[in-house]
Amino acid sequence: MRILCFVDMHASAKAFKIIKEKAENADLIICAGDFSVWGNAQEAILRQFNAFKKPFILIPGNHESDAELKSFCKEFKNIHYAHKRLLKIGDFLVIGYGGGGFTEREKEFEDFVEDVKDELENKKIILVTHAPPYGTEVDKINSGHRGCRSFSKFIEKYEPLLHVCGHLHETGGKKQLYKNTLILNPGRVGRFVVLKQKE
Repeated sequence: MRILCFVDMHASAKAFKIIKEKAENADLIICAGDFSVWGNAQEAILRQFNAFKKPFILIPGNHESDAELKSFCKEFKNIHYAHKRLLKIGDFLVIGYGGGGFTEREKEFEDFVEDVKDELENKKIILVTHAPPYGTEVDKINSGHRGCRSFSKFIEKYEPLLHVCGHLHETGGKKQLYKNTLILNPGRVGRFVVLKQKE
């Protein structure tokens, strides 16, 4: 499966044009939030995303509100709202958790995982969060780390195949392989990841 991932587009017309061109070669598209500027013009942007006619997974960033974005997404058949949800896409289980980006711990995420833990065993997991995990290349700014320890603990325990995140513009485009997990901040113009499905 060829997956186009992007984050922190912030309504950039230039970035959108590049994403649109790349989307033609994608089987699945994942946006890890902050596609708008403080929630402005969300519906219009979502309409353009829906027009890609590809399965499109979306979570809110810190610029979008959960309730408002969830409501907008109901209007578009190609967009799958993933915040605090499990989505089965082919052989993969997508776990979404948006918003935030400013704390080292997300207790609400930890509680959500505890509630669904029985559904996570022996799954090919794709984790999509807005904030990055703590202690990695994608959360390192200068000499300090600014990520979330809750996400790092999840990676340690469940070893997802892919963790798509963002929030920190300074690390856009960076990636790191940690054990069996590819951690990626794809940046505003996006990057492709290829994951193998069963033959």
